[in-house]
Amino acid sequence: LVDRSGSVSRQMGRWREACLALAHGLRPIDEVRVATFTSDMTILQDFTHDPNLLTLSLAGLDQGGGGTGLFRVVDETLRDLKPRMGRKVIFVLTDGLDNERSDVWATANDPWLADLVRRAVSSQVTIVTILPGPTGRPYMAAQDLAVQTGGWWLYTSDDLPALVKKLGERLAESYFIAYDTSRPPGDLKRRRVEVSVHRPGHADLR
Repeated sequence: LVDRSGSVSRQMGRWREACLALAHGLRPIDEVRVATFTSDMTILQDFTHDPNLLTLSLAGLDQGGGGTGLFRVVDETLRDLKPRMGRKVIFVLTDGLDNERSDVWATANDPWLADLVRRAVSSQVTIVTILPGPTGRPYMAAQDLAVQTGGWWLYTSDDLPALVKKLGERLAESYFIAYDTSRPPGDLKRRRVEVSVHRPGHADLR
């Protein structure tokens, strides 16, 4: 998901390079959809494992304008991902400033965002948020959304394509582990979760 609202118009060239790096790092079993958003989402290329189609679609990644409906677009993408099989990840390139929830810094502070997190986790969707750089706000809901779904948020580096490629490799090498509990949601006691690996030659995994 690539933000093309007016506030990030200067980032489009770098973000196009980042998307190309991610597309070129795909494995034959991987599928990617390329979509942009302002107030609404536009799908440039639906799910495909063909890197040539992805490259062609990125030619349409140009400057836009208007507002930012970040969380609504993530919600729409979650619905599209829910029936799909396999490991599911949403890469979001944005400044994180959603016009509809500009004053929210933590997902738990907003009932709709808290429900968005629950639905992402239940669908086993990890969110990775890439931001152009620090803002006047120390923390935003876009960052918290990534953390709460088991993903990461980070600022762009000088070599953004290499960074995105590394993130793709990290996701391919990692596991998604989820658990359920009979304790009520309001129970804030810490839970100790132990994961054991029973596989010959892999006892040293961490």
